[in-house]
Amino acid sequence: ARASRCARMGHPAHNENRVVWATRPKGNKYNHSIVMRLHRAFWMLLLCGIALLRVHPADDKKLAIYAPEATYSLPVTEHDKQDYVPLFALVEPLAKTSMRIDGKSYRLQVNESEGEFKEGKSSARVGKNKFEMSGKLVVENGQALVPTASVMRILSEFLKRQMEFHETGRRLFFDKQAIQVSSALKKGEPSSLVISFSAPVNPTVHTEAGKVRLTFNREPVVGGLGTAALNDKLLTSSTFSEANGAAELTVAGTGALMATFSDGGKTITVSAAPGAVAAHNPSPSLPAASGAIAAADAVQAQPAKPPSLNSVLPLPPKFFVMIDPGHGGDDPGAKFSETLLEKDITLAIARKLRSELQSRGINAVLLRDSDTTLSFDQRAIHTNAQRASIYVSLHVASPGSGVRVYSALLPAAAEKETSSFVAWERAQSAYLGKSRELAGAVAQEFGEKKVHALMASSPLRPLNSIACAAIGIEIAERDPQALSTAKLQQSMAMELAAAIVNGKANVEKAE
Repeated sequence: ARASRCARMGHPAHNENRVVWATRPKGNKYNHSIVMRLHRAFWMLLLCGIALLRVHPADDKKLAIYAPEATYSLPVTEHDKQDYVPLFALVEPLAKTSMRIDGKSYRLQVNESEGEFKEGKSSARVGKNKFEMSGKLVVENGQALVPTASVMRILSEFLKRQMEFHETGRRLFFDKQAIQVSSALKKGEPSSLVISFSAPVNPTVHTEAGKVRLTFNREPVVGGLGTAALNDKLLTSSTFSEANGAAELTVAGTGALMATFSDGGKTITVSAAPGAVAAHNPSPSLPAASGAIAAADAVQAQPAKPPSLNSVLPLPPKFFVMIDPGHGGDDPGAKFSETLLEKDITLAIARKLRSELQSRGINAVLLRDSDTTLSFDQRAIHTNAQRASIYVSLHVASPGSGVRVYSALLPAAAEKETSSFVAWERAQSAYLGKSRELAGAVAQEFGEKKVHALMASSPLRPLNSIACAAIGIEIAERDPQALSTAKLQQSMAMELAAAIVNGKANVEKAE
């Protein structure tokens, strides 16, 4: 083929014999060629795989930061055998921050201080102060990354604030934000371990044979690391550990155990589980409310199918709010940019709302606290099975501005329904009055804060299937990027929490 092509173009047919040999292999030469090609392909794939492992983070590798302004986590990647985090995302939640790129120089403005970091260099400058980082500045996909080991030095240069860094557990604490934990063994038949916290907590609770594990993914809980022997017939040991941006407290025993919450989330008591609870541990896919295995805050995994309402569940608290961050998992919701998705914003606001409610003495649970796919029916089933007092579905939108507050839209006949057996899609009928009162309280609260609020009925799912006071909140903003700012999210969470507090009395009247 090459010879004829060269002849047509007027060129001599160079290497004609080599071409003929390649198209007409003989004996071992052909086999040797295939083997060599496969060998080269294997090593190329192996090297590519190694490169991918070096530049992509493990899904669960993160750095947690606890500050009065925000609690947040950053993805951690590995470069040159060191952990790295994004520079801009590290500082942005804590202060007014901007960045500009000048060739290989990354200039970071934080409040009144300017810092300069250069790609491939470990030396950095903030103001007139020069310092060395533990590794070179890495740029990946246009994003400047700094070594995790140098995070505390960088932040102290910019912010001049008190910090404590637990490098092994990848947890950074600002301004004495740490929540102290202590415990005391109460002897009896059976005995119990009373765990006290200096501030309310809301851990994820896991139970297994002879163990209760409390995982603190957001709370800055600290304690003595290691295992303490309890020397009790039922409770054998208590272990506190930190890893990967979270803290974990594990209580081990000789029998089935359970955790109960009291004192507004400041006390957790681990004791023997009653027979029913020991025999039927609740599914980890259900968020547990205060009570036995209480205040577990998140859906950990999507069940294969909606759980039954007849599942054995722990006793719910007298009053708690179920917060449902809209969308999640396979459903991103509104897509404002390649990286700004509605499902992520609603989750961020939901976490802040939970904290605001808890600071006001109201129990709050997140229906999902991760990027989890949940159907509308699953959301309603989880809420109804836990017997929530208030259900709040969160959404965001752009363009527009202000807040839209929705209650369920039911047929007129369904609003007056009194039958003992109510269709699933009309479960809200007995609670519609309370829902509208709550929606009015929310709209009024935002209006008093000079935020335009619109109250309306809507077929927003799953409101029709919720068996308690239920509202939907949609936060609209002309600038979609503003939706991702901690300031706007915190403001909305504070005002919504205040509205729920004001509307709580009317909701409780029919409890």
